[in-house]
Order: sequence, then C-alpha cells, then structure tokens
Amino acid sequence: AGFLSARPAGVPVISIGNLTVGGTGKTSLVLWCARNLLEKGVRSAVLSRGYGRTKRTSGPMLVSDGLNVLADAAAAGDEPVMLAAALPGVPVVAGADRAGAAVFAREMFRPDCLILDDGFQHRGLRRDFDVVCVDERMMDAPFLFPRGTLREPVASLGRAHFAVIKEPGAAGPAGGRFHSRFRSVFGRDLDLPSASFRYRASGFRENGTKRALPAGGFSGRPVLAASAIADPKSFEAALRDSGARIIRSARFPDHHGFSSGELDGLAGEARRLDAALVMTEKDLVKCPPGFPAWALAVELEWTRGSDELLQGILRAVRH
Repeated sequence: AGFLSARPAGVPVISIGNLTVGGTGKTSLVLWCARNLLEKGVRSAVLSRGYGRTKRTSGPMLVSDGLNVLADAAAAGDEPVMLAAALPGVPVVAGADRAGAAVFAREMFRPDCLILDDGFQHRGLRRDFDVVCVDERMMDAPFLFPRGTLREPVASLGRAHFAVIKEPGAAGPAGGRFHSRFRSVFGRDLDLPSASFRYRASGFRENGTKRALPAGGFSGRPVLAASAIADPKSFEAALRDSGARIIRSARFPDHHGFSSGELDGLAGEARRLDAALVMTEKDLVKCPPGFPAWALAVELEWTRGSDELLQGILRAVRH
C-alpha cells in the first residue's frame, strides 16, 4: 500500500520463493540458479533466513565465504549449511533481516547479484526478479493456511516474474500434467511465463567421508529412508526411481533437529533391518561426522522452460 518501503540492496536481487508452506523445491532452485550464474561468469551470494537454527545470534551470520563452510546447522540452520557445502565459490549469509544481510554480503564480497532464498513474502528488500515455486497442493487446495497450504492468495502470483512448477512423480514429454493444469487455470490469465521440473537422483554421499556412489548405487538394496522436510514424498520417489528398495520410512517435521537418541534409534533400526540409512542432504548436515548414513543427492530434471528462466534471470542481473 506504500506505507512501508522496500530497501534497495545496491546490486540486483533474484528472489526464489513460493506461495505454499514448504516443499516446492526452493532450495534446489537456489542451487541451480547459483551454479548457472557462476558458469556464466556472474558472481552471486546467497541470502537465507536460517530457519530452524537453535543457537541465536544478532545480525547476519557468515555461513560460507565461498571457500569454507564456517557454521554448523545449529548456528545457521540446515538449509544455509547445505547450500554452503554444495556451492563452492558462492558465499552464503544467514539472517532474518534480509536487508541487513544483503548489505553485509554486498560490502564483504562485492557480488554481481544476490540470490534471496524463500523471499517472496519478504517485502523489506527490493527484488529485481521474483521466481515463485508452486506444486500440486496449490491446485488441490487453493486456500490460505490452515484451511489449505497457501501463505497468501493465488492472486499474489501477479507480482511474480516467473513460475517454476514442481511436477509430482514422473513428468511426461509434454511437460507433465500439473504444468498443464497450472497453465490452464492460472498462467493464462496472468500471462506468467513458467517452467517445470521433477527431482531426479544424481548420486549418494557417505556421511563424514569422501565416498560417493552413482545414482544407481543402492539399486535393489533395502533402504531406511529418513527425512525431516516438508515434502518427504518427493525424496522417497527420487530414492525409488534410483532403484533403491525402501522397506521403512521415518518422517519427521520440517527442519527437525535430531536428538542423539533419535539418531541412535535410526542407526539401530537400520542395522536390525540390514538396510542402508539414507537421508536428504539437508538432514545429513545435522548429523555428527561418525553417524552411519548416506545422503541422496538430487538434481532438477527440467521438462520445459529452463532456458527461458535463465535468460530472464540474466537480463535482471545485467539490466
């Protein structure tokens, strides 16, 4: 309404956000965006809220300087630490005050742009390109929380520049059934460009070591799948697609901090089942180095629109 102003960051800001409560692929899209910008010679820094951290600090926290991971999940939150570990060459800053974190990152690293993780509802920082991630829940229950899963009305898509759609399950050659539903109901009226993807397993990483396995490394083997994310079904679907045989699923609330007793229980159950314990990358960063578990690495398998999305981001950065 104009009563509060959005603070400029001094450099272009790319926001990756959503309308629904969790689980739409924001963090994976942040990774994709940062990596593609780096390949194009664009230096970015990632700003994350740091949700779920248990050690509170005042002001922005430097999670990574682009060379080293400088904080753990308790201090910075699981997503910033996972991003920091997965993005060599890209600084990561955590803080609830995104405008303050933006100034901190700009002055310390002089990036060409900033990538704002989960920023669509954060109106205090001016953005140059708003990407909104959506999934089938918005179609199935297009109501505000708690009646549905929406953080704000669907009409808010009108202030976005681009929509990225997470397809449920296998995506068809035409871009997937949910992309078609979204375009017919929302995208046509808004004239909002869109892309779609699904998750695909890209490999496995053993906790505390440099040992890695390819995407089919657990094919046919029994697995205990443990996760503390908003959409565990996507993680488990990617695990099954890799060929792993899930014989038990342990689901915890999003951003859950595992106690030592819970970790001991998971490890013990995996031993009793003679199964490998596999977690998400976001959850494995909350485990101690000696904990016997693997992380499933996933990547975005684009079904349409990725080139258009990247070009829109580059235009915003270079305007």
